[in-house]
Amino acid sequence: MTRRSSLAIVSLVLFGVVSLWPRGAWALNPNHQCEFCHVTHFASGGQLLDNAVVEVLCLTCHGPAGTSSLKADVHTNTTGSVHAAFRMTCKDCHTPHSNLGNWLGGTNLELVGTLQGTSTTARIATPNSGIRQVVFQSRGSNAGQPTLHSFADNDQDGNGYRDGVCETCHTQTAHHRNNAPDAAHFTGATCVMCHPHNLGFIPTGGTCTSCHSLAQNNSDGIPPGGRRAIVGEFSFASHHLHSATLNDADCEVCHEMTRHQQGRVRLKNADDPNNPARVVVLNADPATSYAEAVKLETFCLVCHDTNGAAGLAPFSDRQMPPVINNTLWPVSSHKSGGSAGPMTCYGDGARFGCHATGHGSQKRKILAPANATQPPIAGDPLRQGEGMCYTCHGPGGVASTNIQAQFQLASHHKVSSLDQTDGSRIECTNCHNPHLVSAAARLANPDTSATTQWTGTGVAFCLTCHDGAPPSGVTFPATDPGTGWSKSRFPGTTHATALAADACRRCHHPHGSANLSTLLARYVIADNNLYTIGDGDYAMCWTCHSETAIISNPNAYETRHDQHVRDKQGPCIICHDAHGPFDTGEAGLISYAFAATHGYSFSFIGGRNDSTAFSIDTVQNRGSCYLRCHGEDHTPRTYSRANALGASSIQWPVTGASPHWRLYR
Repeated sequence: MTRRSSLAIVSLVLFGVVSLWPRGAWALNPNHQCEFCHVTHFASGGQLLDNAVVEVLCLTCHGPAGTSSLKADVHTNTTGSVHAAFRMTCKDCHTPHSNLGNWLGGTNLELVGTLQGTSTTARIATPNSGIRQVVFQSRGSNAGQPTLHSFADNDQDGNGYRDGVCETCHTQTAHHRNNAPDAAHFTGATCVMCHPHNLGFIPTGGTCTSCHSLAQNNSDGIPPGGRRAIVGEFSFASHHLHSATLNDADCEVCHEMTRHQQGRVRLKNADDPNNPARVVVLNADPATSYAEAVKLETFCLVCHDTNGAAGLAPFSDRQMPPVINNTLWPVSSHKSGGSAGPMTCYGDGARFGCHATGHGSQKRKILAPANATQPPIAGDPLRQGEGMCYTCHGPGGVASTNIQAQFQLASHHKVSSLDQTDGSRIECTNCHNPHLVSAAARLANPDTSATTQWTGTGVAFCLTCHDGAPPSGVTFPATDPGTGWSKSRFPGTTHATALAADACRRCHHPHGSANLSTLLARYVIADNNLYTIGDGDYAMCWTCHSETAIISNPNAYETRHDQHVRDKQGPCIICHDAHGPFDTGEAGLISYAFAATHGYSFSFIGGRNDSTAFSIDTVQNRGSCYLRCHGEDHTPRTYSRANALGASSIQWPVTGASPHWRLYR
């Protein structure tokens, strides 16, 4: 018998078979030749099929070794699934001979749908929703085709029936169920881009960014509610990776993928990425669980050390991470605890950690919480500057000192944006580094952007800003309440020598004070001030100097302190600058610069100036003043220094005068 004769017989036989198939007006699929599936003799399956198991017959062509380019596999549960087992084979979703019409009057693609019962349109016998209509007329947006009537269009036509081939069966999946709307998860897309048919629709075909640009939930309850959308976080105010493109290789710097989709976040060690023993496995949310957050500390510090990720920049942006001193952090106050308890890198921003997810945060420096939902404070509504510090160092905070209250006093360093409208700028982190600060070393070096501990004296620390050349990021207002922002003349002066290395803190509080210029006691600078002994107007001076000895008793200025301060109502600042005299080396700290430029009842006469208006005759032991003050000319006025006081007028050392002088020693 010739092949032509054989084919004729097969065709006649199959014509009879097809003609006997229910509702059998067929337009045969041109890609399926009859002999691909049927034999006339010795058929092992019904209807002259070449295999008794239909899926084996289909996979002969559509399986891995088959000749068809359209690969497929049976649709079943994934390993470890929490749902009841199911198995959808080829014939459950496809008819072999021809594309069927659907209930909306169109024709399905890819042989999708079967004839069920007396139906003449494409349907599918679903696992737990009975027999349902199925419509598949578009391959979806990724294939450049319409979203309507694609794999899962979320009832785009509005008829109240979710009939896409991927949604008509589903009732327990995380997305695109037939009984619930889902517009968020790639509606109208080409599902097989991420859920390939040849892998039984197991979701392994997408990139990190294509899947995690939207929320993911496989309904296993890990974590409750599923995974949030991630990709958008890389456009927040601060984030890891600073290049325009986020790719899978960037994700895999941190994420270990061997057990992807099995319910746990697994993080690799960037210095030893192929060592499974160093993988960190999270079992809960580290933003709410201290035990989980602690696991992340080593993971974070592996990159935030001096060599990045094994000596390289970890991400494709080629930027090295900020360095955290791995020697000083373990002994820092935040790490070791104290009243606040142990701290770690990751947390909720309030209890045990300052930083949020490594993807990104709506705050600066990836601070927690990432969505900035803490109660706002005036001047720092997102709590990303001083407000972050106040979470612990504010009223009700876990820290022992309420620093926020100090910055709310009448004079203070202007860390709040509300105070910085005058052009000033200083932040907590100009003086402190939260990763380095300890009881023994509370200050960081402003000249190194606070990346190193401060090891100098207290005076030298203050002069890093108050030397007339503040470090980058620190600016002063255009006007000041006293004798100028620059105190560069202070070293070597009488006060500097007497008060030694902690001189600044003997008079000033580092954060704020109820008094002028963060002074620890009252110091009136107003002209024509009515003063009486004991009223406290110059209490700052009297913490060291004896008020009685200076005002009431004859001294190196004879009785003129009493005349000027009490009788003429002139404040100390008219003649004295506590930070240094106008003429270098002058022991009495005489300077008229402030009075001459701030509207006081004061002026120079006789061509004199700041330097020549005051002099001391060491031979005659007399002092002289050439100026006009409070309406009286001094041309000159002289006084004897015969009654110069020794140590009796000065109370050294200053014990108890300032409760804060040890604050940052």
